[in-house]
Amino acid sequence: MGHHIEALITRQKPDKEKLLYLDIPLFTEGEFNIIPLDICHTIYWGKKWNVYDEYGEHFGGVNLICIQTIERIAKELGISDFTIIGTDYHGGIGNQAAIVYKKSKQAKIIGTQLDNKFGLKGVDINSALRAIGVTKQKGIDEFDTINLSNYRNFDSLYEKYEKYCDD
Repeated sequence: MGHHIEALITRQKPDKEKLLYLDIPLFTEGEFNIIPLDICHTIYWGKKWNVYDEYGEHFGGVNLICIQTIERIAKELGISDFTIIGTDYHGGIGNQAAIVYKKSKQAKIIGTQLDNKFGLKGVDINSALRAIGVTKQKGIDEFDTINLSNYRNFDSLYEKYEKYCDD
């Protein structure tokens, strides 16, 4: 089974009314909020807000999501300290990366720098999670501490937005 997700993770509480308005689900693991991201959903909002840049800076594994749109989603939700994570694994082989934001600006953190040349560019996910306050539990890493292994993909959450990928 593969593991293909892009998500915004934060300790901050996102604006619940904005989550509903933007049609974004929310998962909570301990003190942390996992906000699933999807390319078609972000294309829809990015074009609506006039921030979608097909040729600009993108992030992701299987799907490349416009960074400007992700930043706008965070702003709309009222969060400023977060990490964007991406995984692209199948059969234990693949890639991962994360970008950390502090006060709504990309922050440089210590960790393994990754760049798979296709969109997953940043630091390793565990270092990013540490930077936003995830403390690993005994015997498991930060990724598993907030149960990210349980989230394999978010495709079914945003099916109604698929038509915006075809525009």
